[in-house]
Amino acid sequence: GWKKTKIPSIGLDSSLGTAVGRLAAYMQPKGVRSYLQTNLGRELAYDNSKIKNDLGVRFMSADASVLDTLRDLAKWGHLPPAA
Repeated sequence: GWKKTKIPSIGLDSSLGTAVGRLAAYMQPKGVRSYLQTNLGRELAYDNSKIKNDLGVRFMSADASVLDTLRDLAKWGHLPPAA
């Protein structure tokens, strides 16, 4: 089960992690390599104000989205039973 899976203990959210990721990108296919080398180490920023203002769309919070996903995964039997 998933409880036996080892979780990484070294954080890669630093300049060292970015450098390791960019070096590891050389072992990937051309398109993946290009994407990783271009985007690793950059802060992603999205602006959804236009869709909110023009269409009145409201987005759920990340917490609510994760909980909704977990409930659905459990409903379809993709998660082990709760202990």
